[in-house]
Amino acid sequence: MKIQSSLLIVALGALVSGCSSTQENIAQTNAVIKNTAFETNLEKDLLHVLCKGKKPVKWVQNYSFEAGKQSVLVKVENYSRINMTEVPLQKEVRSTYAQLTVDLVDGQNYIINRKRVNSDDNLNMTVWIQNEETGQIVSNKADVTLVKPKVLEQDYEARACRAS
Repeated sequence: MKIQSSLLIVALGALVSGCSSTQENIAQTNAVIKNTAFETNLEKDLLHVLCKGKKPVKWVQNYSFEAGKQSVLVKVENYSRINMTEVPLQKEVRSTYAQLTVDLVDGQNYIINRKRVNSDDNLNMTVWIQNEETGQIVSNKADVTLVKPKVLEQDYEARACRAS
């Protein structure tokens, strides 16, 4: 009986150590794109990966991608507080999409970033993906204009993801 228990313990130990090294290898062979949020007292900008596996995805902080050239569809959303006296605060939502091409490297982390472009209505921005550690821009820059969301936005997003 002692021999069987010893063998079981050794087998379980090998299984557990094998699983942890497999997870480590997966983490090292994928690149991670992190979604970002920028918030002030008056507004919030959300920039996030829209598609994974040719399907729309909801906001998750990080998405893992295989290394290599990728086409990433990013959703850009802005929530502006338009009436500070109403309770609850009224918000105006605007959104748009940016198609970014990036060459991802194994084990690297990236973030989606943006810069507001000066305009009277403050609805224009430039969007890109950059290396989180070095700050180096690794994708094309896309100039976008935020607009009121389409009525059938979910249908549009599903079609756009299938095409990407």
